Amino acid sequence: MNDTGRRVVCLLAGVVAMLGVAGVKSEDSPSWQVVGVQGLVQVVIVPKEQAKDFSAYKLQLARLCPPERTCFVNFYENTLGVKGELPLPDAIANQPAARFRRSMKNGAELFQWSCRVAENSNDAQCF
Repeated sequence: MNDTGRRVVCLLAGVVAMLGVAGVKSEDSPSWQVVGVQGLVQVVIVPKEQAKDFSAYKLQLARLCPPERTCFVNFYENTLGVKGELPLPDAIANQPAARFRRSMKNGAELFQWSCRVAENSNDAQCF
């Protein structure tokens, strides 16, 4: 498969994953809103009460990112409750919570907290 074919497969996998997560809400956990996709990057709104809960991110990443596939996700808070849509309103864009990058081409995976959310903003892994 050429690069274009791989990109299409990754994009379709991301869309399928989004459809499986968008609007899903259980009584036990708040909804993580998948706002959309910009290129290959999925944009997700994190419930305020889970913004610092790494295990909650891991659960969502398992739903959003098929195993052994390139996957990019940007997570944001929406403390003002504005409508989540693309392009992101400034009120949401200015509240990054975390980002996840998995590149199968480079064999790398990285989860980074936003320095505004990180417990220790001196952490070299925050952005």
